[in-house]
Amino acid sequence: MKVQFIGAAQTVTGSKTYIETKKCSALIDCGMYQGIKSIVDKNHSLISFDVTRLDYIILTHGHLDHCGLIPRYYKEGFRGRIICSPATRKIAEIIMLDSARIQVSNYLKHKKDKTIKKSNKKGIEALYDEKDVYSCLELFDEIDYDSEYQVNDISLTLRPAGHILGAAALELKYEDKITYFSGDIGRFNDPMEYDPTVPDSIDNLFMETTYGDRDHDQADPIEQLKKIITETKTNKGKILIPSFAVARTQLLLFYINKLFTKYPETKVPVYVDSPMTKKVTDLYSKFSQELRPSESELEEIFSTATFLKWESDYKKLKKKESTYIIISASGMVSGGRVLKYLDTIGRKSQNTIALVGYQGEGTIGRQLSEGSKEIRLLGSLMPVRSKVVHLHTLSAHADRTELKSWITKIAKKPERIFLLHGELLTMKSFKEYISQDFQAKIHIAKEQEEIIL
Repeated sequence: MKVQFIGAAQTVTGSKTYIETKKCSALIDCGMYQGIKSIVDKNHSLISFDVTRLDYIILTHGHLDHCGLIPRYYKEGFRGRIICSPATRKIAEIIMLDSARIQVSNYLKHKKDKTIKKSNKKGIEALYDEKDVYSCLELFDEIDYDSEYQVNDISLTLRPAGHILGAAALELKYEDKITYFSGDIGRFNDPMEYDPTVPDSIDNLFMETTYGDRDHDQADPIEQLKKIITETKTNKGKILIPSFAVARTQLLLFYINKLFTKYPETKVPVYVDSPMTKKVTDLYSKFSQELRPSESELEEIFSTATFLKWESDYKKLKKKESTYIIISASGMVSGGRVLKYLDTIGRKSQNTIALVGYQGEGTIGRQLSEGSKEIRLLGSLMPVRSKVVHLHTLSAHADRTELKSWITKIAKKPERIFLLHGELLTMKSFKEYISQDFQAKIHIAKEQEEIIL
C-alpha cells in the first residue's frame, strides 16, 4: 500500500491522506485548511493527483477540516463514492452547505470592494457553491460501525472514535496487514460521547496529535462556569462564549444544565445564536442512541438555552442590561455571528469572553487566548477590555496522556506509528513522550511525502 500525506501534516487542519493499492485509490478525509492566510491559501492550490481516477473518499467525521473540500474535488471531476457513518453524512451536509454560503457571500462582498485590486480577487473566489454541495451529496454511501465493508481489495471497518457524533476511526485490512487511521480521538469518560474504540491489533497506525504536547486542565467545568457567572453577575456584565457548532455547544449546554441544577442561584438566561448549531443539536437528539444521555435527557439539556432565529432577536438582546450568556459560532472567532457579539461585549470591562476549545494559529480566538489587548475585527481595530478566560476542560480531543493510554491498551501494538494532525513542535514533543514506552518506529508525517507499507 502506498500512502501520501496531502494535508494535516505538521498542521492541524486540511486533513487528507491518499492511499493506493493494486486495485484501489482512496482519500482518507478531504478537509479544508483553516487559520493564517498562508495556510488557508492552500485550499486553492493545485491538487497533487488526478481526482477523476480516485475511487473513494472515506470520511472519519464531519468537521470542516476533514470534509470541507469534497465539493471542490467534485468540481474538479471526482465521481467516486464517499463512505462514512450515517451521522457523519448528516453533519457533513450541514457543514459543507454553511461553508458554501460563507464563501459565496465573502466573494460577492470582496467583488464589490473597489479597494481590492482585480488581480487579487481570484484568490478569494468561492471554491464551490451550494449546487456543488448538493451534487456531491449524491455520492455518499452510509455504513454502520463495526461492519466490514469491501472497498475493492481493501476490507474497511468503521470503529467508533468518540470525539463528535458520528466520528470514526478506519480499520483497513490489506494483504494480511491492519492499517488504522485514528481520525480525531475523543476523550475517555466524556459525558456525551462514548469512549473511543481500542483496537485489538494494529500493524500500522496513523494517529492525530492535536494535543500531543500537553494535558487538559483537570478542573471541574461546573465549578469553572460557576465562577465565571458569579463574577460577571457581580460586575453586571454579559458572557460571550464562542463555540463550535458540532459537539462543543452540546457539551457546554450539558454542563450549564448541571450547573443550574446544582447551584440554582447561578441561573441566568442562555441564548444560542447560530442556525448551524441548532441543526446539529437536532441531529444529536435524532442520533441519541449513539450518545450517553437518553433522548429525554438530551431534551432537558438542550432546553437550557433559547435558540435565536431572527435578526430582531439579536437587536432585543443587545438592549438587554441584565447578565446573560450568549453562545455563538465560530469557536475560533474566525467568522460567523460571534463577531458582532464580540464587537459589543469585548469592548466593556464588566463583560467576560469564555473560550472553550482549541484556537488555531492566526485566528482571533488565538489572539484573545494569548492576551491581545487590540484585535482587528470587522475591518477596524478594536480594543479588548473584557475579561478573557480559556476553559481547557471541554476539548473533544484526547490529550497527551489519553493518547498514550489509548496506544497502551492496544493488545498487539503497532510496528510503525505515523504522527498526523498536529503542529510540528507538538508532534516532536509527542514522539519523544511515547518513544521510550513503545518499540514501534515513530515517524512525523511531512506534506506530500510518500511511503510504502
